[in-house]
Amino acid sequence: MDALVLLREDHRKLERLLERLERPVGLGREQHGALVVQVEAALRQHVDDERIFYAAFREEAAPRGIDIDLIDTGVEQHNRIGVLACELAGMAPGDDGFDATVRVLVERVREHLDSEDTGLLTAAEDIISDADLIDLGRRMDERKRVLAAQRELAATVPPLLRSRSGQLVVVLAGAALAGAVALAVLAGRRRSARGGTRRAARSPTDGSGHAPGPG
Repeated sequence: MDALVLLREDHRKLERLLERLERPVGLGREQHGALVVQVEAALRQHVDDERIFYAAFREEAAPRGIDIDLIDTGVEQHNRIGVLACELAGMAPGDDGFDATVRVLVERVREHLDSEDTGLLTAAEDIISDADLIDLGRRMDERKRVLAAQRELAATVPPLLRSRSGQLVVVLAGAALAGAVALAVLAGRRRSARGGTRRAARSPTDGSGHAPGPG
């Protein structure tokens, strides 16, 4: 799947999440809070995807003398959206300013998606080859997998460390690693010692294959 398809899918996903956030009908307080977390994570993922895409667009546009204002505008929009998303993540539904922050965030994200759909993504079709778009899509997909694995690990490790069995696993893993390092160092020293003994046992020669005489 090429990068443009992936980014447009991101856009549609964000639009659906924004609609739910804007009209949280039937959602309890806890579900509403979980939706805010989901929106914030989707926005972070979208920005991360576009870091890869923006760099590729800039690289292709510069030699052609193409204006990169679209990139600068996109980065500026990312920054504003990031600030709002962080503010919202620190609130709970019902808090003072929560609804107002949601309205501003939804407005800013929609403005960003519209400007990309009609500007940047259309321009990219003309300057980035199909092969490069596919390669970009692959890199973006791989990045998503890495980030998903990191989030899963971050969610799993703290509870594991809080349990006694988890602490024991960590201690044993650390001990095993330390033991492996010690064995590797010891083996290296033994090899070095054997090599030095063999070199000392050899008789020096004068280049003719015979040991030099005294004096």
